[in-house]
Amino acid sequence: MVADPQQPSLSFDPPQPVGSNEPDIEITIAPDGTVADIDQSDQHVVRVRPDVPAIDDAAIGTMLSLRQQMEKHRSNPICASCHSKMDPLGFALENYDAIGKWREQDGKFAVDSSGTLPDGKTFNGPAAMRDVLAERMPDFARNLVEKMMMYSIGRGITPSDRRSIRQIESKWTANGLKFQTLIYEVAHSAPFQSRRGETLESGNTRHKEVAAK
Repeated sequence: MVADPQQPSLSFDPPQPVGSNEPDIEITIAPDGTVADIDQSDQHVVRVRPDVPAIDDAAIGTMLSLRQQMEKHRSNPICASCHSKMDPLGFALENYDAIGKWREQDGKFAVDSSGTLPDGKTFNGPAAMRDVLAERMPDFARNLVEKMMMYSIGRGITPSDRRSIRQIESKWTANGLKFQTLIYEVAHSAPFQSRRGETLESGNTRHKEVAAK
């Protein structure tokens, strides 16, 4: 018999995190268990080389902090080409543990939540990173709409999706960038409600026919 899950206490009030702005790359697990990086065109697969330093989970917080291990990992130029863009955003959120609890220590190491973005902008902590990203809010909003759409429809963005993305971005911005508005607009968009090649009207007809059976 499985015990009822216990909801953790969330009585703290740390700075609110923001969404991520990772580069346009998909990460997948190959059949042999190794990680493969696949670019947007799905044409090139680069397996992780055996000489890339692995993350030692048992050592995190005791011998090295997670950040220090990531620094070793991206010392390899192949890894650094992507991790130099992704890692700073993750470092800014290091004050949050795996379940979102605020922390000042990573084991016996003080959390270092500073980072430098590819454009040279620096920050220290999630609130400061949010301020830096807010300086480019139109770019950030457009990117988040695209990422939410990709996650929702389970595929990459195609030229036929661009009109819907612009409409979602416009409505979301007009409503104060509320996250629930973004989810609502994505769920009511043509790419989400239609199969590829269908119109929204034909997709709605198909859904009604399925529901009637």
